[in-house]
Amino acid sequence: MSLAFIVVMVYLAAVVLVSTYYTRFIKTSEDFTVAGRTLPGLILAGTFVATWMGSGTVVGGTNSLAYRHGPWVAIIFGMAAPIGIVMLYFLSKKIHELKMQTVPDILEYRYGEAARIIGSLIIMLAYVGITSYQYSGVGFVLNATLGIPTKVGILIGAIVVIGSAVLGGLYSVAYTDFMSACIMLLGLSIGIPYAISSAGGWSTIASKLPPEHLKLGGLSALSIMGYFFPLFFLILGDQNMYQRFFAAKDPKAAKWGAIGWFFGVLVVMPLVAFGATASRALFPNINPGMALIKLSSDVMPQILGAFCLAAISAFIITTGNSYLLSSAVNLGWDIYARVINRSATDKHRLAVTRWGVVVLGILAYVLITYFPTVLAVQMYAYTMYGASITPALLAAVLYPNIKPAAGVSSMLVGAVATLAWELSGKPYGLASVIIAAPLAIVTLILVNALAPKR
Repeated sequence: MSLAFIVVMVYLAAVVLVSTYYTRFIKTSEDFTVAGRTLPGLILAGTFVATWMGSGTVVGGTNSLAYRHGPWVAIIFGMAAPIGIVMLYFLSKKIHELKMQTVPDILEYRYGEAARIIGSLIIMLAYVGITSYQYSGVGFVLNATLGIPTKVGILIGAIVVIGSAVLGGLYSVAYTDFMSACIMLLGLSIGIPYAISSAGGWSTIASKLPPEHLKLGGLSALSIMGYFFPLFFLILGDQNMYQRFFAAKDPKAAKWGAIGWFFGVLVVMPLVAFGATASRALFPNINPGMALIKLSSDVMPQILGAFCLAAISAFIITTGNSYLLSSAVNLGWDIYARVINRSATDKHRLAVTRWGVVVLGILAYVLITYFPTVLAVQMYAYTMYGASITPALLAAVLYPNIKPAAGVSSMLVGAVATLAWELSGKPYGLASVIIAAPLAIVTLILVNALAPKR
């Protein structure tokens, strides 16, 4: 049994134990969904970093793009996050003071009940997709550390993600996130520079790369935009991040959380990009999703590689349980308690939300079998959310007089355009976001200008 496997399994066991401990703090549905609105700035910073940088960073997104096209494409893609975080920093006080539980709460507040229902369904559809590729990440790690078949590893990932989310809600998710963020920052900050150095340094690695990888990977500006904008629109409207702002103990804690998130992303994102690029030079024929995992397991010293694999696992698990929990809150609060059974007790809302974690977690497991790569499902999920929810959400936060018809029509157009473009096979090679996001924004503006006043 390898040291890497032992370290990874100890980490996974720690997640379950911490989640079990925080079950004792769950007395109400608000405790489960927004941690009783008690989170301090340091814990918020950790949960922001760990939630945002999951399998989409270390298996898909930054990792896969760096392996396929070189570090600069991956860094341009990743820069969507710090730019978005700066914008959210200036909105954090306004978001926190809304004192809501979910994004559909905000949508209904501005646009009416139809917006809550549409928004909830879109968010669940996108978040189940995001959760699903976290399972794949766990499968890759367990395959690398113990040779477990990837499909079996995916099943194990699903069990851990579902279990940790269903036990302690945002309390357990936030505090395990903080633990995971510390592991991530320490493991990758030491491990990746060491791996690059032991491979002969950057000049040796660069000499083994295709020439286009040292530029923009042979991609057009439009193709790069097709990767950048789904991430950018997602971060500006991501319900997971809004829920963490809602969970802050005060506006000051919310701002400190955003600051920690910003610097965490700036440290981790280029490390992953250059680490995956080094893996491309050393292992040119592997699955791109395995790049960082392969570097950790085959290049680093055993103890350091084990620590980095635990860090990669930390990225994946914390993001998976966060997005799964968030989508279950939409089911239990926005659909069940606010639409189906308005007289539901708090106990019933909590029960439905917990069962929602299980049901949606199983759906995520089924979904991942239908997408060929993590990057494919990642881009679909980001676009579905970013084009459908973000324009209407930002308008709701920033413009109190926005007309209900504008928000509802923008969400519908964004969702339909994303699905239509995906199902038609992305004509002309254009990413769905290039079509769906502008259509949603233009619809929002035009309908708001033409619709009658409230």
